[in-house]
Amino acid sequence: MYRHLRKHGDAILAHIEANADRLIAPYTRIVREQQDPTCCRRERYQREFRHYWAMNVARLSDSFYERYFSILEDGLGGTGPALIGPDAVARELYDAAGDYERRKLQFSFATKLVHMVDRRKPVYDSYVVKFYFLDEIAAGAEFEAKLAQRMTFYKFLEREHRRVLEGGLFADLVQQFRTRHAYSSDVFTDEKIVDTLIWQFAAWVRNAVIDGRVAYSV
Repeated sequence: MYRHLRKHGDAILAHIEANADRLIAPYTRIVREQQDPTCCRRERYQREFRHYWAMNVARLSDSFYERYFSILEDGLGGTGPALIGPDAVARELYDAAGDYERRKLQFSFATKLVHMVDRRKPVYDSYVVKFYFLDEIAAGAEFEAKLAQRMTFYKFLEREHRRVLEGGLFADLVQQFRTRHAYSSDVFTDEKIVDTLIWQFAAWVRNAVIDGRVAYSV
């Protein structure tokens, strides 16, 4: 898959640049505002954070968000479960479900929180699952079983990020990204750029196959 991503790297970078207002600018604003951890209490910050990380579609309760942004504020201040890892955050969020809310594993949102505390950390989401062909446990499995599997995948992503960056597999694309988005270059870590390339490739290639820009070969 890396070969295909590099092959279509120019198209992916062009797509990201054309959609910078939703892919680059919001993340840049969020990170810069985090210089003051109390930003997590501000409605405007929470609104932009939730929109950028696609949290609103999950229809989570007020109690969930209250706990979520409290954990994030603690993490930005150097304390709390965010410094332990997404498994600790996921357990906290599981217990924060509202009265009408069915408790469930919110692992992707946990990794996004951890990433915002340490932007070298990877993000786990549906696009990553598709890109790496990860086989998730069925929805009916027990919370701890699902969490253990997701943590195995997460540790794989951490290792894979190191391998990709140390091996220079995306070095040219990372540099081009930084050139195209110089204003945000100090905000985007190499790891976040790799995440963004993979995320956008997984989304882009689906549509590119449908409209004929990319064709599978035998």
